[in-house]
Amino acid sequence: SKSKMFFCVAIVHLLRGTASLFTLTIFSATVQGQNGLLYSCKKEGVMTLNQRRVGRSERNTREVKILTEILFDEESPVYTISLTTDKDEPDLGGLPTFEHLFNQIYRHGKLGGGVKAHADLPHHLLEDTGMCLGLTIKEALGDRRGIERFANLVVPFNGSLATVALDLSGRGCATIDFRDMDNQSMGGMAQHLFESIAVNGAFDLYGKVETVGQISIRSDHHKLEAFCKAFGTALFRATRVVGTDIPSTKGSL
Repeated sequence: SKSKMFFCVAIVHLLRGTASLFTLTIFSATVQGQNGLLYSCKKEGVMTLNQRRVGRSERNTREVKILTEILFDEESPVYTISLTTDKDEPDLGGLPTFEHLFNQIYRHGKLGGGVKAHADLPHHLLEDTGMCLGLTIKEALGDRRGIERFANLVVPFNGSLATVALDLSGRGCATIDFRDMDNQSMGGMAQHLFESIAVNGAFDLYGKVETVGQISIRSDHHKLEAFCKAFGTALFRATRVVGTDIPSTKGSL
């Protein structure tokens, strides 16, 4: 009835912004609050709040100022990537390269949010951004209830091949092989970046890049771009909500 609808809306208005489970005796309805959250009032007497999975991390030190944000469930994701430093370290491949790589992760991961980071030196920026991005992923995942958890992908790109496997296990671990890269400074920095993401994000990451086919077609840029496309896509697949239980025999991740 109309009076019950007003009652439901009133309760939703009072409880908006929380993530608890409320037991109420009301009819079935779904209401969208001004903050974009959906409030489901079910006939059987349970009212649940379905909150978007969002993570945010900020780090401010004498060396870096970093803000990272991830939104997992946007229908039309919007993101911004901005990396700046006071000085350059050319051996690492240049900040435009890493901006491009972060764009690949967000684009193929269908992620909203973004990365805004400034530092004195590129290696400080990248190692701390990896830490922040991992913490952001961890926060956005919450208790990981209902997620797919596992994903793997192999991506080719003009003579390069990248392999990624993910387990959103709740335990941070990274096994990454970038030894086939010609620029070992760039490869080492990229490896450290992804190790920081995995360890701080509390998930298991396996990754490898390599040249396939003609040895004359070698490109570190292609290797890392393929890797970031694979990582972003695998992250999207592993974070999909496919059930209601926590995917572990232990009952927690």
